[in-house]
Amino acid sequence: GTRGKLRNRRNERGSCVRGGGAWKVKAGGKVLIDAGRDAKSAELMEVAIRHYKLDRRCTVGGPYKAYWRAASGFVSERLGGAYCVAFNPTTAHVLQTKNSWAIIDAATTVLDVGPLKDKADATLGLIRAHRLTAVCSIRMPDPLMSFWVAEPTR
Repeated sequence: GTRGKLRNRRNERGSCVRGGGAWKVKAGGKVLIDAGRDAKSAELMEVAIRHYKLDRRCTVGGPYKAYWRAASGFVSERLGGAYCVAFNPTTAHVLQTKNSWAIIDAATTVLDVGPLKDKADATLGLIRAHRLTAVCSIRMPDPLMSFWVAEPTR
């Protein structure tokens, strides 16, 4: 996947700031996420970035459906206030729904990945390779930030 480090030179994590009537999460003067007037979501994103030490925005198979992770890997716990969809990585599968491809587990749509089957297959590969068990988003139905949750390592 594509990765971009989001720390500044002084290793500062994102901070929630208000400017020009909009809430933004910034690090090193760079806007990471613009939350508009949604102060609650901006604050929750700051908490997620700091708590999980998220410093990379990644994608699978293209620029759509970006997710965040830390240098140390995927998070292993859910964040209160985030909308999370749990699933079984062993039984999750790719299914075409109308004009889109999705990751499905039983009757649950885990993630709609769009019109490219290759992207859906790559996302399922990521899920299985890292034993991901949930996808969490901050703000729904139009998420500002998403991150995967992996099974805790034993």
